[in-house]
Amino acid sequence: MPKKGQARNVSIQGEQGASFILQIVDSAGKFYDFVNNSFVTGHVPRCNLKGTISGGVFTKKIQFPAVGANTTYNLILVADPSTDTTISSNRQNINKGITQVADTIITLAYNTANTANYSASPPAANVATTLSNAVSKGSFVSTTATLTNATTQAGGFGLKLDRQPVDSDFVFISTTTLDTTTSSSKTLFVDTITDISAGMFLVSGPNLSGAPQVLKVEDNLIIDGTARKRLTLSSAQTLNSDGATLTFHARGSKDIALAIGLSLSEIISSASIPKTAIVEHKIVAGGATTGSDATLHLDATSGIGKTASIKFTGLSSGVTVSSVSANAGGSGSAGTIEMSSAQNLSDADNDGVGFLAQFGDFFKEVNLSVSFAIEKPGTTDRTITLLLDNFITPGAAS
Repeated sequence: MPKKGQARNVSIQGEQGASFILQIVDSAGKFYDFVNNSFVTGHVPRCNLKGTISGGVFTKKIQFPAVGANTTYNLILVADPSTDTTISSNRQNINKGITQVADTIITLAYNTANTANYSASPPAANVATTLSNAVSKGSFVSTTATLTNATTQAGGFGLKLDRQPVDSDFVFISTTTLDTTTSSSKTLFVDTITDISAGMFLVSGPNLSGAPQVLKVEDNLIIDGTARKRLTLSSAQTLNSDGATLTFHARGSKDIALAIGLSLSEIISSASIPKTAIVEHKIVAGGATTGSDATLHLDATSGIGKTASIKFTGLSSGVTVSSVSANAGGSGSAGTIEMSSAQNLSDADNDGVGFLAQFGDFFKEVNLSVSFAIEKPGTTDRTITLLLDNFITPGAAS
């Protein structure tokens, strides 16, 4: 039965004139009030439905309420002891259970460690999909997002799309805490192993070296009379801070399914650069437009990163950006760049002032498109994270 509640008919079959008493109790111990059609605390006479079968069946509509967590109901039928009615097969009662399951929310989150390089945090809004566990079919998620480079003095140096996103860029993240330190050991003890399974990668921890894979997970090991939880890693680690947080990733749809049972399929993701994201700025008066100079003054520096290519009339081929100086007003205001080699624009009209310079490799925006099917959501809310830093590199000033 769905979380939102439902009106359902209870049908009791029997011989003509058979009498019964029906009670309904939920997993919180509340009884159904057949007069007010609601569950109440404590048992009162209204919680006993006495009835007599006519025409072979008795039917009563029950209003089950909306719930926030999984709830079970027991429908208990007994023969009316004041009559000679009996239940077939000499049973004392008939007890039928109904489970009302809360919805599961599967969230797609966009993650970066470079928050200062994006205009929003997170770079794009999380996408939450609510699934009802009362139905067997899954859901198909299709969404788009635009990631925009910051225009601050510290972060407005463009975004470089290194490659297309792939299945392993989608991860499930789980954490636990270290239970005693380790010294050059492949095994470690942790306080909990919830949502940690073999195949996951340890990506963050005190003095961590690399990203070792979890090879084995052991629970309730009795060591010196104490139950411990132990993990075996693919490489030895010296984890030197007891109680520190350890972060694990299940990478890609297969490992996510193994770790938490959430089945994702048909993951299709792509990234592209819109035309509006191409970086172009005008050359303005300042130095570096006459004589031989590597400094170029621009009306803005937004979207320009170190190593970006430069193109404009009169410029030698192969020139790149060596460094960027954005003014205090941010990269959207006038600033300067240093070029990889000195240039002489004396022969250009107005010494190049007003020319439009185009910068490559880094862009002001990246468009993302993600779609996937959720086949087995389970009953626990889950977040799947797309690691943007795996395929997008923010530009730097120098």
